[in-house]
Amino acid sequence: MGLPFASVNDLARELIDQLWLGPVTAADCDKLHKLLYYVQGHHAAVRGRPLFAEPIEAADSGPVVAGFTGVDLAAPRGRLDTAVLHTVGYVVSRYGQLSPLDLRHLTRAEPPWQAGRRAPDRQIPLAAMIAYFRGDEAPAAVPEHSSGYPMAPPRPGNKRKWSWIIGGLVLAMILGYVGLFTVIGLGAADGTKVADAAAGQMGQPARDGLFEFTVTDLDCSQKVIGDVAFNGTARGIYCVVTVRVKNLDRQPQSFDESSQRAYDEQGTAYSHDVNAEFKVNAGAQTWFQTIEPGAQVTGKLVFDIPESVRVAAIELHDSPASTGVRVPLR
Repeated sequence: MGLPFASVNDLARELIDQLWLGPVTAADCDKLHKLLYYVQGHHAAVRGRPLFAEPIEAADSGPVVAGFTGVDLAAPRGRLDTAVLHTVGYVVSRYGQLSPLDLRHLTRAEPPWQAGRRAPDRQIPLAAMIAYFRGDEAPAAVPEHSSGYPMAPPRPGNKRKWSWIIGGLVLAMILGYVGLFTVIGLGAADGTKVADAAAGQMGQPARDGLFEFTVTDLDCSQKVIGDVAFNGTARGIYCVVTVRVKNLDRQPQSFDESSQRAYDEQGTAYSHDVNAEFKVNAGAQTWFQTIEPGAQVTGKLVFDIPESVRVAAIELHDSPASTGVRVPLR
């Protein structure tokens, strides 16, 4: 199944717990907006997708999450996974001691807010957040089960104490970026062998899990996508694959573009280039919107492939652990 978005209200309540806040004042609410912006930015920098669906506006006071007017303590509380809790903990440890006024000054001095002020809709582009936070002391690559950040100290008596400690020890062993290209040998990133994937055909619909995929086009002619901002120049050559995704489920689903892989003729796998995708999809809203039951969206997946190799196939998944469908490209 597709990966769901987190609830902004659940994230705000977790921030309140970790900040040890009592009754939430107007100033606290302003601070929560800024911390939610940092949670979104650091999560997206690692995962390549937003944690929550609501856009963030570049207001005069700094980043403001659209539609979030306060914490609803009476609402049922959803479960946040360990990776999300790690990211929230990192944000609290790094920014939690700053005052609302400090956070206003800090966020307005950062490139994402400034990019949002230049945008016609005054929304902070997710591409700008990813580009900025990937260079802001964030690791370039981390395991799927981890956020990649150190955690904040636990509250006294917090039952999650040992999970924080164990998570910190695991994160201490994470390695950084290990290659010029994002290469994952034979699907080893998620443990799925290429041979396990169902066979598909270009131009023909093929199902994996809750999604039906149709690959309609391949273009491997571009070295630069959009402008040169946000690392828009390929290390090799950009291969752009146009895909139509249909939700076959009875519930809304979100498409996880980070689970998709391109393969060369030797069977080497390449993960997508999120910055290039934001450009070619005009902000990547195509991939990040929720797909309603029976609805379909069309967008472009982008892979940075060495110029010396030929892309041979794409493997599409409805989730990281699914079998997938492998579609030859040519």
